Amino acid sequence: MKHHLSRTLRIPLAGIACATLAACGTTSLGDNLGAGVTANGSTVSLQWDELHGWDGLLSRRGAELVAEYQSGSSGWVREALSTGQQAGQRVLRFTLPPTLKGRANGPVCLYIQVTTNRALLPVRKPGQLGEDSARFRYPEWEQAAFENTAKQLKQNELTALDAQRAQLDTTLAQQTKALEQRGWQTEAHCDRISVQTANRELPPPGVLPPEKQSDAARQVCVARMLLAKTQQQRMVQAFLTAPSLSAPQALEALGGAQSLAGQTARLAENILELKPSPKSPITAEVLQGRQKEARAFLADWQTFLPSVQRKDPLPYGDMGRPATIVSSARPIQRMLLLRDLADKIGINASEFAYQGKDTLALGGAMLDSYSGCVDDARKELKMRQQTWSDLQRDNPERMRRIRDHYVQSCHAGFTQLGQIARERDRLIAETDKARQQASAVGNQSPSAAILASVRDKPLNRAACQ
Repeated sequence: MKHHLSRTLRIPLAGIACATLAACGTTSLGDNLGAGVTANGSTVSLQWDELHGWDGLLSRRGAELVAEYQSGSSGWVREALSTGQQAGQRVLRFTLPPTLKGRANGPVCLYIQVTTNRALLPVRKPGQLGEDSARFRYPEWEQAAFENTAKQLKQNELTALDAQRAQLDTTLAQQTKALEQRGWQTEAHCDRISVQTANRELPPPGVLPPEKQSDAARQVCVARMLLAKTQQQRMVQAFLTAPSLSAPQALEALGGAQSLAGQTARLAENILELKPSPKSPITAEVLQGRQKEARAFLADWQTFLPSVQRKDPLPYGDMGRPATIVSSARPIQRMLLLRDLADKIGINASEFAYQGKDTLALGGAMLDSYSGCVDDARKELKMRQQTWSDLQRDNPERMRRIRDHYVQSCHAGFTQLGQIARERDRLIAETDKARQQASAVGNQSPSAAILASVRDKPLNRAACQ
């Protein structure tokens, strides 16, 4: 145990302890006050007289040997060295450690204290000026402890330096591997880095020149109309073969379907058959506009349907998005579906017959869905082409910035590698120096042999102030 202790408390504590001992001021116990302290190598023994005032305390509670010394910036510290072991009647033996826990800057003062109350045991009469009567020195052990402690601290330093070096070796290897994985063998490679530029002749899929965008948009939308029709046909067949549904139930369920855009081709033909009538709420102008849209759609249908049915690759996108109609056209769905199912489900469809205005309403919704699809597709193709053009225009500057980034990263990586290597070299030099110092410390003096030769050396009079 290591404790900080103010030096101003050292003599008063000893004085208080002496005052509690009735024998301090007597001569019947001699100058040692009935407590003999002797040294034998790495042990210190305490033997006291039966008339000693602390006989009962020492016999029952035992004692500790404590060291006090100054250590660097810590100031005065107190370190418990050993607990006394019974070595005969009224004899305690303390085994001294080979080292101190800190580096002592001067003499090491020893004293014995009662284990329980930590009262310092006086080992000689106090001087006329009231000098300390409890602390003593053991120079032979003190010198050996100095050297062993210095050696141990130097060994601890070596261990820490070796650990730091091992960590730097690992970091150096990791940094070297990271640079090599990027193809940077030496720093000379940094300024030779090249960045592959995009091929201006090969735009990515879905990027078309402006003159091809309109046809591509219409081809994609015809494909979506066909997919809607295919899905509707499968849906009708599923309802017809469902044993749990009656014909009216099937018709009612089909009335909620939303993917009717596939009927646009037939509705477009029906719109072309409509004639203006004074009794019809449909104006000639509206009818002519819708018929114009119907002719345009049928032309697209006839042009692109064969390639779609052959499943030729689309200019962009895929067949996974069927066209749908707007919700306002749903009330007329039942009438349209009835035409598909009347012959198969065996019900009278006359009550569901629809007029020209219904054909125009539902067909118009279908045509609006198709034209909306074409407009959206044209916008998307235009945006793709514009984005590609912007990328091509900015490509040289972008490639330059990318290359600059790689060049800077490369140089920074080798700079860091150099810093790690230099720090490692510094640690190697520092470790070698510390190892030499540790070896020199170990060979300095025969203090261990001198300590081992000590026999029955009295320590009571070896005062330590």
